[in-house]
Amino acid sequence: MQKLTEHYQQLLGFPAIWEVDNVNLSVSGLKIEVHLRFVGYEVIPFLNQ
Repeated sequence: MQKLTEHYQQLLGFPAIWEVDNVNLSVSGLKIEVHLRFVGYEVIPFLNQ
């Protein structure tokens, strides 16, 4: 079974320079917080084409 962070990493499809660090689910508040961590060496633009 996948960890929640791995699930959201795959679901959101961020480039490899970003890693899902933490996910907070609030069913009662109807919200999901996804915390990302930069793991690359340099910042490059991410354009969804």
